[in-house]
Amino acid sequence: MDSPFALTWANHNVADAEDYKRIRTRVVRRVHKLRKYLSIQQRKTKQYSHHSISAEDVGKDYKYWLIALLSLERDFCYAMELKSLSQLDAKLDTRAKHKLFLTRLKRSVQECDSLVQLVGGIDANSTNELELLVYREFINAQQSMALKQWDSAIAQLSLARVGLQFLEEHGNAENFGKYKGVIDSDIDSLLIGAIHKSSKNYSSDIGEVAKSVVSLRSDSRVYQLISSVDDSFLKPSGESKSVKELQWRSYTAKIKDDSLGRTLYKIQTCPLESMDDFDTLNNLISQASESHSMWLQNEIKEEDDEILTSYLQYTHVLTSLRRNVKLLGTVKPTEALTLLDKINQEVESLEEIPGVFNDDELYETLQGMKHYYNALKLKHIADFYFSQKQFKESLLLSSKVCESLEDVKISIPFEFINEDTVKELHTQVKTLVTNSQILAQLSQSSTSDSLADDVSRGLTRDSTIVNLNMTPISVKPVLFDVAFNYIHQQDQPQPQQQATPAVTKAQAGNEANSSDKKKGFFGIFGR
Repeated sequence: MDSPFALTWANHNVADAEDYKRIRTRVVRRVHKLRKYLSIQQRKTKQYSHHSISAEDVGKDYKYWLIALLSLERDFCYAMELKSLSQLDAKLDTRAKHKLFLTRLKRSVQECDSLVQLVGGIDANSTNELELLVYREFINAQQSMALKQWDSAIAQLSLARVGLQFLEEHGNAENFGKYKGVIDSDIDSLLIGAIHKSSKNYSSDIGEVAKSVVSLRSDSRVYQLISSVDDSFLKPSGESKSVKELQWRSYTAKIKDDSLGRTLYKIQTCPLESMDDFDTLNNLISQASESHSMWLQNEIKEEDDEILTSYLQYTHVLTSLRRNVKLLGTVKPTEALTLLDKINQEVESLEEIPGVFNDDELYETLQGMKHYYNALKLKHIADFYFSQKQFKESLLLSSKVCESLEDVKISIPFEFINEDTVKELHTQVKTLVTNSQILAQLSQSSTSDSLADDVSRGLTRDSTIVNLNMTPISVKPVLFDVAFNYIHQQDQPQPQQQATPAVTKAQAGNEANSSDKKKGFFGIFGR
């Protein structure tokens, strides 16, 4: 059996009467096709008799149950269409439209009751039954609000709201997001309006109002179905989970709104282990800010309210700052510069929050935090210059960073920055200054680029200027004569000239022959 919620309530993306008319026309067309398929349509309208669907019919064919569900949807959409038209056009006969509106709602409730009985008899799935019960309570609430029975409307809307919240955890998986959407779009607005018009004093936290009302309706079928699965779900939150007094630095503020106190408790106890936790915390802070703004609309603004407003602004900006700091270690160096600019902007936003400037210790810490992240940004740029072998620029920036970090003080330690964090960065910058200075001098004095390259790699890896890696040096090839014909001793200093003896023709001939033998490779080839 299909989900009743998915076939009806989940499709109500409406804004005016035309949207309800469009849905009703589509439903009527589908009901007509189903009746024709089951051969139960009546062509003689003068002798029309209503065909009541029984459990036997549903047992024969599932489409009988579908006809009953769509008939309920048709009547409800027609009632809401009439309500929208009467609100828009004052010239219409309001009394007639109002009477027809109540008639259609009453018929919808009756059809929903018969459907609940059919589901309980043929289907063991309690989720489908709970979806129908929640839909019936919502229709009943529309009727009670039309009759200005505000307490009854609050009880019926509370049952519908708690039922949908329970279905968010235990209902059909394909409808999880739709349950929440219906609560936000349909239930909460009507419940807030009924609470404001009721003569009883209810809390402004509609979630706690709904649970406290449902806990008193133990005779309701919605209560019985939920308690059979999870009895603790129906219990309202205790006072131990609510903040009654806020202590922020030297300021103290009393929490008068119970819903705001519970939200502040969730904010203070929210874990921050993953990136999704930061989004959850920001949503809680936004929820607390909206609740506090709604509270101030009906109350006179006092000093406690101003303290709460400043605290919520401070917590929201600080949460974004902590999130960006955590992202800083996971991004690329080029993206880190953009992230550091955002961090500096958020620190400046913290300084502008009312109440921060008057706190000397906190303001001094934020000033030191701003200098720290500015220094960290320059250090990233200096590292880039160092990697590109521009040692003079790296030396200039790192020296400037080293001077700026000497006066940084973090009086109030945070979990992401403290005095040890500043000292660690200062040590890294000093090392960068030393390395850049050495390499800048070597690059100026050395005539060989290979020496500077080796020293740079050695400093990057082992923080030393000694390079023990030997590289081959290219030499000019020399061809040696194996016959040693051209190898001779170095020129000896010639003795004083003496009278040379006369050379005979025979000796001159022998010398000529010997010189001819020395020509060529091994004396074989002549030159």
